[in-house]
Amino acid sequence: MHQLIYKSVLHPKSNRATITSIVEKAQCYNATKEITGIMLVLNNQILQVLEGKYSHINELFTKIQNDTRHTKIQLLKFDPIKQRYFGEWQMQAVTFDDLSSGIQETLHLLIPTSNDQQEFPDDDNKAGALLTLIAAVTSNSRSKTSN
Repeated sequence: MHQLIYKSVLHPKSNRATITSIVEKAQCYNATKEITGIMLVLNNQILQVLEGKYSHINELFTKIQNDTRHTKIQLLKFDPIKQRYFGEWQMQAVTFDDLSSGIQETLHLLIPTSNDQQEFPDDDNKAGALLTLIAAVTSNSRSKTSN
């Protein structure tokens, strides 16, 4: 079992439909390869974690690197893990617009600003913690709405 974390910038012409398309295709593909993960979207930036078998994650990341919708792809982590952290997520995209204003304010404090624009961290531990926080908040919100 391996975990890969990367960040990228979406092509400038990308929009919400682009993200929806990426997620829908990912959910189908990931189900066949037993890949799980979550994608956080801030403006046109993506921070994503993928978990699964090494060969499947490596194959998928190669596809991502060749996807013209992504630019400035930066691999932050590709390491073995003992268990999945995002096992409930075939693939889920969370945009800042999806989050409550309180959570948005908290995350703005956690995400560094460079050139007057917030950018996802380059540090794999900080990126992983941010994704885990988003998954926890989102899971909690989903369970409250289903009760």
